[in-house]
Amino acid sequence: MSPSLIDAAEVAEAADAAEVAEAGEAAGAGGAAGAGEPVGVVCVRVGSARLEGGMPTLERLHCAGALAARLTPDGLVLVGAGAQPVGDDRLDIGIELGEGAHLAIRSSGATLARAGEPGAVSTTATTVSVGPGASLSWIVEPSVAASGAIHRSRTSIALDVTARLAWRDEVILGRYGESVPGSWATAMDLRRGGAALRVGETQLGPNWPSWSSSVVTRGARCYVAVVIVDPGIVDLPDLEGLGDRVGNVAGADGVALRLEGPAVELAAWGASLAGCRTLIGRWACELAMPWLPREITHPDRSLTP
Repeated sequence: MSPSLIDAAEVAEAADAAEVAEAGEAAGAGGAAGAGEPVGVVCVRVGSARLEGGMPTLERLHCAGALAARLTPDGLVLVGAGAQPVGDDRLDIGIELGEGAHLAIRSSGATLARAGEPGAVSTTATTVSVGPGASLSWIVEPSVAASGAIHRSRTSIALDVTARLAWRDEVILGRYGESVPGSWATAMDLRRGGAALRVGETQLGPNWPSWSSSVVTRGARCYVAVVIVDPGIVDLPDLEGLGDRVGNVAGADGVALRLEGPAVELAAWGASLAGCRTLIGRWACELAMPWLPREITHPDRSLTP
């Protein structure tokens, strides 16, 4: 993980309690933080594979402002502690897993980006480090760009060559009934042992004209992408033939790509989040990786015990 984020968390924890409370009140009021200052911060470090009562033992869990996190038997749950992101709000998230650690990160609800001043761009910066033999699953609820909002999400992930990763991004453009949606760009810099696996940005919404082109999503309002890295991958099924094997899903289209090394990316887009999830789930089941979270492989049954 970036040392600067760890340092920032330690400084924040040492700050005067009144100042921390004031920052939280500002974030809850709509993100009226100073320019360049994050309105919400979550910093988590899992040092090893040790378990305590069925849950991972955290070496550090720091939250501030409009973001909070709670440790549960099902993993770490991100919680919105205020209205965010709005306008030009900035959110920072840092995750570090030590050797042999395993963690699933979920959220209590969707993230809703809302418009502020015309042209204002809100941002989320997520920095991740996954150590030797460790495993991280990121399966938070969808990101929603309300009408007029412009948001950029940037994720930097550094994996050890023996680490596993399942990372799901879900974007919905516009709330129900909004004829003109907001815009959301999601960028990922994924590296394994220092070598790049995936570096790029997907731009969705009317702020980026390419959104409506056939090389992006043809103007679809829903988008789901899952990146899977597993050093145990030896033989993958024919990704080009996945569509023929699992069949079509109404209202959803997609693509399955083999990345450099033991990694694959599954992406789907369409008018329905449920349709996109179903298509991704069928493809993920074909990969025969039993460790994948059921939110990915069986989204229609993910809430069933």
